Amino acid sequence: TAGMTTREFYDLRHQINLFSTEETGMIVNRSVMVEHLHPPNGKAAVLVDSIEKYGLAEIYAIQAKNHDWLPEVKVFFTLGEVIDWLGKDVAMYL
Repeated sequence: TAGMTTREFYDLRHQINLFSTEETGMIVNRSVMVEHLHPPNGKAAVLVDSIEKYGLAEIYAIQAKNHDWLPEVKVFFTLGEVIDWLGKDVAMYL
């Protein structure tokens, strides 16, 4: 776990190919395969720019709750909300 962080950030604002609900489930399954790489009590912020992306990211967040070693996932529409949730010290990296 050397060098791992407890906070992750995914910016989907420029993502043009939307995932299906099934693909979102596949992403969760892949995440579970490497969940041992995630530190406990982690946080993952997902930044989106549309209601469609929000919905798909929320599906991932809900499914991730069923796995103890996956980070807590929250979905946001603004970078300011991401920074507030992840912590002000991450602002210089975003």
